[in-house]
Amino acid sequence: MLQITPVDGDVLPTRTDGDEIIITLNHPMTKDNYIAFIALETPWGVFLRKLYPEWDEEITLPNMKGRIVWATSRGVAYSKGTR
Repeated sequence: MLQITPVDGDVLPTRTDGDEIIITLNHPMTKDNYIAFIALETPWGVFLRKLYPEWDEEITLPNMKGRIVWATSRGVAYSKGTR
C-alpha cells in the first residue's frame, strides 16, 4: 500500500482563479523521476490528471474543498489540503 505524506507550503505551488485551482509543476519531470498523477479528493468524488515525463506546465482542477494528492514515478505520494 502506498503511504501518503502530508506536506505544507510550496512543495506543489497552487493558486486559485475563480472556480479553478491552478497547480504549477516545479518537480523535475525527467523520464526517471516525474509526477505520475495529481488528484483532487472531495466528498463528491475524485478528479484525476495523469501526467507524463517531460511535461512542464500548469494543471487545473475544480476549486472545491478537499485534498490534493500526487505521486512520483518512484512511488512517493504526498497530499495537501485545499481551502
